[in-house]
Order: sequence, then structure tokens, then C-alpha cells
Amino acid sequence: MNIPHLTELACAMIRLPSQTGHEHAISNWMHDWCNAAGFDAIHRLPVPESADTIVATLDNGSGPAMMFNFHLDTFSVPAGWRRDPYQPWVEGNRLYGMGAHDMKGGGAAVLAAIETLLAQRDRWRGRLIFAATTDEENWSRGAHAVIQSGLAAGAAYCLIPEPTLPGTLRVGARGRHVIRLHFVGVRANAAYNDSGINPIADAAKITHALCGAHGIALGQHALDATGGTLNVVGFKSGGTDILWPETADVWLDHSLPPGHTVEQTIDGIRQLIAASQLRGRCEVYWDERPTPAPRSFVNPPDQSFARTVSECLAQASGREIRPVLGRSVCDANHFHAFGGIPSIVCGPSGGNTCEANEWVDLDSMLAVAQTYVLATQRLLPVSQGT
Repeated sequence: MNIPHLTELACAMIRLPSQTGHEHAISNWMHDWCNAAGFDAIHRLPVPESADTIVATLDNGSGPAMMFNFHLDTFSVPAGWRRDPYQPWVEGNRLYGMGAHDMKGGGAAVLAAIETLLAQRDRWRGRLIFAATTDEENWSRGAHAVIQSGLAAGAAYCLIPEPTLPGTLRVGARGRHVIRLHFVGVRANAAYNDSGINPIADAAKITHALCGAHGIALGQHALDATGGTLNVVGFKSGGTDILWPETADVWLDHSLPPGHTVEQTIDGIRQLIAASQLRGRCEVYWDERPTPAPRSFVNPPDQSFARTVSECLAQASGREIRPVLGRSVCDANHFHAFGGIPSIVCGPSGGNTCEANEWVDLDSMLAVAQTYVLATQRLLPVSQGT
């Protein structure tokens, strides 16, 4: 396991465009890689509007199951790249390329860790599960395909190399909900203003209140004082007709820490609406999606899983490690909440994540790969079975 090999693995994946819904080439590449690695079984799980999610398993004696996961998809290519984003390049200790940090650099660390674990089967006992998921950046339908397949059932641990700040371990994460405010008015000719109810005016009034100090309690978690956020991300109504439209829609992105519920936020929004004296009607909906909304979660930092990974990361990186909550969601939210698999995010550091000229730190990739090997050897020790 070394940086040149990690770089080679990451570059191979970066060269394969894999925007969400178009992950077919990298899905096939991952299937071939798993086959060459020597897993006992490899499964292709169909995912709607996306490529297959790949799940590979290996039994190495009796013991618990460790799961590694990373997602294969990226967002679309943003403007502003200095070079071809699908032709990765190295500058100093940085590897640049599309998805380098989110999350093909972390994926390379997982693959290198798997190679080491398969070559050193005498140092651990149990079951290794590897899931390369599709559709993560959209609905996490790949993660739910894994859960529904039963292939990861009973896994005691899951490690995921999403982007992580240096010196931190993401022992949990906020959840995410998308809330829709549907405003209903009365259509009227826009040339006359003495009749009808314009839902755009009502929507604008609430949007302005939400963008300011809206006074809605959004929760806060004691681990690192991470609080909730509520932001307007969409507005749609009307057009060029000489009419006041009948409806308007506003979409809100809501991230919330463990211990706070979306229902509490909805109550606050409804109170805000009631106090705003709208002319029309406003209906509130949320989580209109094909998979369950990703829930918040946290692994207690002082329990065995988080403590072990933290100690291994400190050993591999030479840094003191601080437990934190992830601000954004990922497949970990789904595996933890809906798959019943304790999940921790431990990934490399980098920059310009999901932006032009995205890069990943090569040293941190190596530390992550070493952490996954050390943690697996400690959590799946030889002494537990034969």
C-alpha cells in the first residue's frame, strides 16, 4: 500500500465519467475489479434510472461483518476547470480531477485497504462486505438496493470515505428533508388589481421571512454544537401570461441534527405562516421522494466502534482526532437508520469539493486506507474464531 498505487486507482476511476444516472462505465469497471480481487461472490443490483450497484462479499472464518462503502457517482461538471477534469493530474501532494475528493480518492483508499486485507487474511476473522453504490448524489437508491437485497444484513460496522476535515472523524451526521410550501390563490387578469389573490405575493412574503431571522427552532447537538439549517432552494410560479397564477411553490432544504425532528420544524413553519396573514392558502408537504429521507444519526464517541476507528486514524495520520457530526448527508444516513448498520465516515481531506479544480490530499488517502486496515484487524480479531 503506497501513494503511487493509490494515485493509480483514483486516476482510473476519475477517467470514467460517472455523473448520477450515467455510472455504467464505472459500475462495469468496479465489477471487474472485484472479480480480479478474489471475492467469494459479486452481485449486480439494478437501480432505477442509474447503473448497477456492486456488492462483493468474502467470508474469512467466523466473526462479525465489516462493511466498506463508497458511491460511484458524481455531480455534473462545473465550469472553470483549468484542465480536462477527466484527465487527472498531480501537483505537489494534490490529485486533481472530477470527483477526486467526492469521492474517488476515498474510493481508492477503500480499494487499497481491501487489497491489503485480502492479502493478509491471517490477521482478521469474519466477513468483509464491499458495496459500491450508484445514485448516491440523487436519492441513494443504490444504498436502499443494498439494504433490500439482504446482502449486508447483520453487518456490525460500516466505514465510508466521504470527504473529511483533517483531524476529525464523522461519528454521525445531520439528516435532510426537503419541504414544499404550496401557495394557492385566485386567478385574475394582471391588468386589473381589484380581484383575485396572487399566490406569488404570499410566497414572496414567506420566502422573505424564511431568508431572515425566521425564529423557527432548528435544534442543536451537544457533540460539536452543530445546529440545524433551513434554506430556500427553489421557487416556481406563473410565466408570461397576463394573469395572476393560481399557485406558487417554494422548496426548502432542511438539515437537522440528531434529537430534532422534521415535525418540530414543520410546526414552526406553520406558526410562521399563521402569523403572516396571507391572503391565500398555504399547504405544507415534505419528503416527496422515492426513498426515505436520510435521517440524522450519531455513534457515541466513547463506544467501541467510534473509539477504535478514532485510535486507528490517530495512529495512521499522526494527528489528534476530534469526533464531529457531518453537516451533509450521504449513504451513511441510510445504512445506519434503515439498514441497522452502525456507520462512520472517515475519508481523505481535499478542496474545491464538487467545484471546478477539485482535489484530494494524497497523504490523507494513505492514512484513510491504513485506518481501514487497522480498524478491521482490531474489530474483527483473529482470537474470536478460526
